Amino acid sequence: MNIRIAVLFLLFFGSVYTSCLSQNVYLEVRGTDSLSSQVIDSLNFRKSFDGLLKLNAELDSLSFRLQRLGYIENQAGKIRKINDSTYASEIDLRQRFNTIYIYYSKTDLNSADFEGLSTEVTNEYALVKIAILETVLAELNRRLANKGQPFLELRLLDIEKKDASNLQGYLDIKLKQKRTIDKIVIRGYEKFPQSFLKRMLNIKTGAEYNIDDIRKKSEQLSGLRFANQTRPPETLFTADSTTLYFYIEKTKSNSFDGFLGFGTNEDTNKLEFDGYLNLNLINSLNYGETLQLNYKSDENDQQTLNVRTQLPYLFRSAVGVDLNLNIFKKDSSFTTVSQSADLFYQLKPNQNIFAGISAV
Repeated sequence: MNIRIAVLFLLFFGSVYTSCLSQNVYLEVRGTDSLSSQVIDSLNFRKSFDGLLKLNAELDSLSFRLQRLGYIENQAGKIRKINDSTYASEIDLRQRFNTIYIYYSKTDLNSADFEGLSTEVTNEYALVKIAILETVLAELNRRLANKGQPFLELRLLDIEKKDASNLQGYLDIKLKQKRTIDKIVIRGYEKFPQSFLKRMLNIKTGAEYNIDDIRKKSEQLSGLRFANQTRPPETLFTADSTTLYFYIEKTKSNSFDGFLGFGTNEDTNKLEFDGYLNLNLINSLNYGETLQLNYKSDENDQQTLNVRTQLPYLFRSAVGVDLNLNIFKKDSSFTTVSQSADLFYQLKPNQNIFAGISAV
């Protein structure tokens, strides 16, 4: 009998304890005046919780969010219990600071790094609005990362009052070993001609690592007639190397269209062709080369043959050739042959110089 009573007591106590743990509690926060309360309410903080720990965490988070708005000296009062489920606190916002002077070392940064981020910049400091301070620091981090420093550490230290309306702080930057591209790997289309990466995109081993620049340039791969980028480039970092991965697929761009008939010429007793042929071969040898062949023969004993070959980046160099041949024949009395050869050299990814000869 006593055992049964003890079991019932434990079950009752357990249900009460569980109910207390799962009971929702509510937070009310106001400022020291109506304007302060409006600022606090504008943050749309959470007001309902399933425990006091989360309620306290929200109050700390609210204080931190106010600091980001410039109320760095805000102070939350003690949490008061209103009733069994409601708690309240008052926050004194105190003075709001709108700007901060960020002092930096010229060995780590220069004034150009703050372009578009600061209302005033010198060789010693940059003046930044506190409301966008986190955005500015994140952008500085990104810009330095794109200078071969993807693992740098950036912190704003010793924040204090500079004067009645401004703050000041020191930007501490811990740079790591500068990263360069040590290896390039192609996934998917493994025979992709890497000369197009090196020459057309100017992405090559030994270059300074800049992921934003790499991703922007790699978008040009989708403009090639024989290949397409399937997803943005990725990077594998190890302790002493940086490997860049490109994801490329080969696209089919060859075309053939034509109809040819043949017969024997009664006068010459030679085999002759009638009809037309259009053949386009692009990157068949995985060098990015192009071969165009157009042939046409009609009932008026006219025959035309056009052949064009483009060979870019010969032997992985910046040199390429463009060869053209045109033959026009009318019966057996008139034949014209014209040919040309152009040599081009790529100075920059978007700048070439040409030299060529032609003959008829």
